[in-house]
Amino acid sequence: RKQTLLNTNRKTLEKQLAELKDQTNRRNVTLSQLNKEIKTKSGELTSLKESQKQLEELLVQVEKSISELKLPEASTPFIKQKSKLPWPSRGRVLERFGARLAQGKLRSNGIRIQAKEDAGVKAVHYGRVVFSDWLRGFGLLIILDHGDNYLSLYGNNKSLHRSVGDWVNPGEVIAHAGNSGGRERPSLYFEIRKNGKPQDPRKWLSK
Repeated sequence: RKQTLLNTNRKTLEKQLAELKDQTNRRNVTLSQLNKEIKTKSGELTSLKESQKQLEELLVQVEKSISELKLPEASTPFIKQKSKLPWPSRGRVLERFGARLAQGKLRSNGIRIQAKEDAGVKAVHYGRVVFSDWLRGFGLLIILDHGDNYLSLYGNNKSLHRSVGDWVNPGEVIAHAGNSGGRERPSLYFEIRKNGKPQDPRKWLSK
C-alpha cells in the first residue's frame, strides 16, 4: 500500500512538474513575442522618423534650387483652386492628414489614397517637376512646383513618367500607383505644402 501511494504521489508530482514546464514555456514564448513586437514598433518609429527627416531635407534643397515659377497668364493661381483641385487618384482615403503613426508618436503630413496597382496618378494643377526619383519611405516620388511656394507630392508609385524640369497640365498622368517604399498594398501618398509647411489636402481637393 505504501509503494502504491508513493507511485501515485510520484505520478502526481511528475504531472504537476510537466504542467509547470508547459506554463513556463508558454510564458517564454509570449515574452519573446512581446519583445519582438516592441523591437518592431521601435524599428517602425525609427524608420518613419528617418523617412520624414530625409523628405524635409529634400524639400529644403528643392526650395533653394528652384527659381520663382512663372505660370502662363491663362493659368489659374494655385491659391484660387482651394477646394476645387481634382483628385490625383480616385479611391478611399486610408490615412487622413494628421493621423497618428507609430503608436501616436508621429503624425501624417498628407493623406493616403487607396489605389489599384498601375492606376494613373494625375497632376492636380499646372506645374513643373522638381523631383522625380526614389526616396526612403516614400518609394518612387514625384514633386511638382506650382508657383507661389506651393508644392504637391505624390509617393509610393510603381513608375514615374515625368522628369525634373518637365511642365505638366492639370489632370495629366505623371505616374502609376504601386507600393514602392515598403507598403504592403498599392496606394498613393499625397501631400500639399506651402512654404514647406504641410497643408490638409482634403481642404484643397474637390468634394
